[in-house]
Amino acid sequence: MNDTLNNTMKEKIIIIGAGVSGLSLAVKLAEYGFDVHCIEASEQTGGLAKTFRRGRYYFDVGPHSFFTEDQTILSYVKGLLGKRLKAQPRKAKFHYNNRFLDYPFTIQTILFNMGLMANLKVGFSFLRQKLRPKIPLIGNETVKDWAINTFGYYLYRTFFKPYTEQFWGIACDQLASRSIPSHTRMNFIHTCLLMFKKTRFWRSKPSLMAREKLPTYYPDTGFGEICEHLLRQAQDLGVKFSLHSTVTGVKRAKDNTFLVDFLQADNKYHLSANIVVSTIPLTSFVHTLSSFVPLKVIEATQQLEFRSLLLLAIVTEKQAILGSHYIYFLNRSYNRLSEMNEFSTLTSPDKDNILVLEIPCYSQSPLWNLTGEELLEHCLNDLTHDGFLERSEVKKLFVERVPNAYPMYKKDYAESLNKVQEFINQQPNLYTLGRSGEYMYMDADRCMQRAFKLADEINKK
Repeated sequence: MNDTLNNTMKEKIIIIGAGVSGLSLAVKLAEYGFDVHCIEASEQTGGLAKTFRRGRYYFDVGPHSFFTEDQTILSYVKGLLGKRLKAQPRKAKFHYNNRFLDYPFTIQTILFNMGLMANLKVGFSFLRQKLRPKIPLIGNETVKDWAINTFGYYLYRTFFKPYTEQFWGIACDQLASRSIPSHTRMNFIHTCLLMFKKTRFWRSKPSLMAREKLPTYYPDTGFGEICEHLLRQAQDLGVKFSLHSTVTGVKRAKDNTFLVDFLQADNKYHLSANIVVSTIPLTSFVHTLSSFVPLKVIEATQQLEFRSLLLLAIVTEKQAILGSHYIYFLNRSYNRLSEMNEFSTLTSPDKDNILVLEIPCYSQSPLWNLTGEELLEHCLNDLTHDGFLERSEVKKLFVERVPNAYPMYKKDYAESLNKVQEFINQQPNLYTLGRSGEYMYMDADRCMQRAFKLADEINKK
């Protein structure tokens, strides 16, 4: 790149966190010629996009495939992995009213899989809601407001309410509607509108729904291969990494540069930098700035919470358990089940398979510290009831605890988030990036897009 040659001064940039956002940013900045140092709290890079590797058993932080409508990002990722990245159809289901429905929902799913009585109730409730006079909302729109206004009370009561409250652990009228990802909201709306042919209610962006129909890609031995290739590329470009290192403070020096303090194996280290970019949870990062952050900003972070995630990976010799990549559930001890061999048979040794249970919770919850055996007992009745797995078919267990997995959008979150973002935006050469860093739910491709865009902006300065 010609831009690489322009940056002869090699400004020092510290990136806090080496997930997909931090790694993508590091690669791009290094290509531009910056002196980049990444500080990562874990012993493994990848963040929420990592693959846990336990001997010959591989499973992700909530198994997922790579997909994007951005051909530049797709070409870049394909270039990283080459032939190891193969397209595959999306196979997902939702367990609703004792039926396994194809997901994302389609008009065929609604008409032929939900059952006649459910169809009639959904349809009547939907039409009744649309014919009612609109009452202006007082305050922020909640999940309850959005679901009832969009679909009617029946679907809210039987679907959105139980699923949302199971996942987030709080009532729907206490959650902002942003808690449901935009592309998911648009998919539901589009399906309902097609069903009832009420095109005048259309308010969505087709590109958001189209994401659910895009080709998906999955590396041979786990989604984390993408981050592992990014890591190697960054290292080849001269990016330095401090792993198993926790940032304890970020201070401004008199010359307006930054001093970054961090701990590694109980040893204290100090680095200076012209620019600091944080991809760690926004609330945690603000606390590292305590030497110059106003009290009102610190207080605002107390209103911004994250939902954590427990993963129980069950090794079994049983094959073809789910008949899909993953299934979402209502009224179960887990939110989602994923079958690793449906993604790739190279994620475990021959004859073995991995069933991954995802259990959203708070890190202060009693569930958080349960052992593998205790978690299995917690979930076993549901697994056997649905015919997925018997106790005798369990071969081995792995437990992973993922704090700060999902930003929580409580109904009054926006004011607090704006206070924090305004403070960050006012600080020269200080940035936040990524799902945790920006307190913004997004997929891996969007993380990469935003990382590359930020690198371009920094280089232009």
